[in-house]
Amino acid sequence: MRHPQPRSALVGSKTSIRCLFTFPALSRLQKQLAKHLVEFNFETIGGSQTDDEISISQSLKEFGRLLCDIEEERSKILDTAMDQYIKPLEDFRRLQIGNVKTEKKKFDKESTKFYQSQEKHLSMSCKKDDNFLKEADADLQLQRRHFIQASLRYVKAIQEVHERKKFEFVETLWSFMNSWMNFFRISKHGT
Repeated sequence: MRHPQPRSALVGSKTSIRCLFTFPALSRLQKQLAKHLVEFNFETIGGSQTDDEISISQSLKEFGRLLCDIEEERSKILDTAMDQYIKPLEDFRRLQIGNVKTEKKKFDKESTKFYQSQEKHLSMSCKKDDNFLKEADADLQLQRRHFIQASLRYVKAIQEVHERKKFEFVETLWSFMNSWMNFFRISKHGT
């Protein structure tokens, strides 16, 4: 039986989370650029600027304001990212996948016990006392029942993660990607 490796599915998400934490530095630099653009003035030799210099200066100020607005929106997305997106994904990983790991450990433990009981039962002599053999059979059946219950709990935990992944995990990622798409759409139409 092939067991899924849920941890490997989330390895890329850790890299993505690290990228989210680099955005504030980019945003800070973009805001500095916007500030410089808004404050930009041509140095003139005379007392007044030419029409082209005035037009360029106004365009740079407008571009700086737009850039500042875009960065404010990006900051809003990133401020809510941790609570609305990262924390639910971490909780999903910790709780749901952690539950699968716990059930796997229980399954492995019960498997080992059951296989040892089978080996011990098979190595018994047929010449043993009838009551001893009945007790050994009952013990083997009890170990088998525990093994089956542990395997069913493990399979149930795997199926629950797969079902929840279809909704919770995908919805969280979709919501995050949708907020970025809205950000880019607003940025595009704002210019």
